[in-house]
Amino acid sequence: MSVPESMGPKGPFAVSQVATADPTFAIETIVIEGEKQVPEVVILTESRLIAGQTYSEQQLRHAIQRINRLAYVMECRFRLKRGSKRGIYQLVITVEETRFWFVETTSTWSRSSEGGRTGNFDTGVVGARWFVGPADLLYVSSESFANWRAGEFDLGDQLTLGYSHFNLLDQNIFFDVQLGWQDGDRSMVVTQFGPAASENRDSWRLNLVAGVPVGENHWFKLVGRYALRSNRLWERDPLGEERLSAETDVRSGNLTFTWEYNTTDDSFVPRQGRLWRVGLLMGGSESNLESVAPGREIGLTDQDFYTADVRYEQHHPFWNRHNLSYQFTGEARRQDLRATTAAGDQPGPDTAFGRQRELQMNVFGDIVYAVDLWGNRKTRRYGDFRLELRQRLGYQHENNLFSSESGGVRLRESDHVSLTVIELKYRNAWAVARLRFEYVWRP
Repeated sequence: MSVPESMGPKGPFAVSQVATADPTFAIETIVIEGEKQVPEVVILTESRLIAGQTYSEQQLRHAIQRINRLAYVMECRFRLKRGSKRGIYQLVITVEETRFWFVETTSTWSRSSEGGRTGNFDTGVVGARWFVGPADLLYVSSESFANWRAGEFDLGDQLTLGYSHFNLLDQNIFFDVQLGWQDGDRSMVVTQFGPAASENRDSWRLNLVAGVPVGENHWFKLVGRYALRSNRLWERDPLGEERLSAETDVRSGNLTFTWEYNTTDDSFVPRQGRLWRVGLLMGGSESNLESVAPGREIGLTDQDFYTADVRYEQHHPFWNRHNLSYQFTGEARRQDLRATTAAGDQPGPDTAFGRQRELQMNVFGDIVYAVDLWGNRKTRRYGDFRLELRQRLGYQHENNLFSSESGGVRLRESDHVSLTVIELKYRNAWAVARLRFEYVWRP
């Protein structure tokens, strides 16, 4: 009988207990090595392994993959040692953690066959996280973003505070609550006098997440979101002076129900495994007018929406550091819009001027080739550096029904879409960086 010296996400396990297709191992004790800030409870909760149980090679491999998908773990390896009796083993889990602080940057250059969809999008995040108990995590992050597209320019900052708890009620349930604040400015329709209109947005948001394991690699997730946004619209007159044109408040909320099956070995640079995800999203928003300038008319929109989506992806490693994956995404969406208008020189209740029902269907297929440019799989000394080439083909169909007091009209539109993406991705123990170029073609 031979005992494997180490187990990791790279390739099959080197095990040979008896001549069976799927050998099993009786685990007497579980020892965790290398942890500094991540508590043992978090590692054991994510692994779903219990001392005194017997596990197959595949179950141990899936446990490694689940731990590797944690944001605060760079690498996880298993090692079996002989236990107190013949055929009994001690399982040693060795982890390499990320730093408690982190930096993330993303830069996207987007070009399109339709000029109005051209733009550049840049974000930068600085944050930190602390484990404050055996299964409790606090985190804070600050984000700045700058987005430019034809005729619009967005700038903003965002602050996020969050708390996560693992193993809620001793049932491996994950719970997260997040509070965020954002201050953003949008400039629109640039003229020789500067932006003809600009909008300032202040918003608060609350996110709640609960993840319940329903199988070895199956999760059921419930996400609730609520946001309150204040919009102030400024307009520039022919003399170049700005004035407050309108002020509105928007309340929005949604619920997402998701079932997920995941055996990928990494959340950032997956090399093997598959993912199934089915989701249902329902929500809405409501707009309220606070003020509007005399002589100015403004439209307000309330909406309800429902979205069902399915996603599948499969990753295949080949040669040394190469990977080929294919992905499928399908989405069906229904959106009901109710529009009202108000004028500054006509005080009184808003008057409805139209309704819109939008039905949308999207189907996409992706082929992704990836190559790891460097990276030591054992020590992660240089981190992960990956080049990805993605080609997407898709079909989009929209069916819109507009109605008002004077009548209605129905519009149908179908489109074939091609998306080509070249992306560089880098990650080490404290930083994540993405540089992305994409081109969208529509006939």
